[in-house]
Amino acid sequence: GRQQRAAGPPDFKKSSVRVLSPDSWRSETKSPKLIILVAFYKPNDPVFAEAAEGYKELGKSLEGYVKVAAVDCGQHQAFCEERGVGRKLLRQGPVIKLYGYRAHDRPRSFNGRISPKALHKFVRKNMPSFATVIRDSIDAKNFIGKKASTGTKIFLISKKTKVSLLYSSLSKDFHQHVGFALIPSSAHSALRSLKKLGVDMEDAILDENALPVIYIHHPSIGEKPRRYRGKLTYQELRKYVNTLIKRLKKIKNEL
Repeated sequence: GRQQRAAGPPDFKKSSVRVLSPDSWRSETKSPKLIILVAFYKPNDPVFAEAAEGYKELGKSLEGYVKVAAVDCGQHQAFCEERGVGRKLLRQGPVIKLYGYRAHDRPRSFNGRISPKALHKFVRKNMPSFATVIRDSIDAKNFIGKKASTGTKIFLISKKTKVSLLYSSLSKDFHQHVGFALIPSSAHSALRSLKKLGVDMEDAILDENALPVIYIHHPSIGEKPRRYRGKLTYQELRKYVNTLIKRLKKIKNEL
């Protein structure tokens, strides 16, 4: 029975993969800030039948950052053709496209063998980041000199030297309200320079095991950098930053 099951249409019920149709496409893709990964497939395609479990895994791992979706081109042939996915193309296997941040009219096609790892890398490559990496005193001065709309800045101090998918995604969602920075924990001169500029987070690197840590600085209301004590998950941070922006707007209005 195992072979028969592999050849059947993929079942995305109870998974994080959104099944899209011509009716739901518009509402599911209307926000230009959304990043959407879409697999266009034939229902009995053995290549996609084999890759479907991995695609579900990917949907779960990218939940919150990227909408992972699928369109059955057996049911919606004309709709797929309108999106540049014709029958001839589907003979070679599923077609996976990424509709990027503010670029839904210019989708990018995935090329290569379908695996969660390869698709994750493809998404990572196409995720814009609005976070500044502060490596030295010059970076620190430049970042503090930049005026975010509220003047509020979020600092992530981490052992990593590159901006993660989580932090890129957070910066994509809120960069119009808040400035985002990543400081590698090895960048001691940057932390010293920030301290001189009134942003003291030097105690963050006293305990390497406590990293990563996040600090929030609101110069507009004269607060010292405050350490974020919540969970370092995308959903929790998103909720926190959202509340923070609302609170700052309220303070601004009261002033």
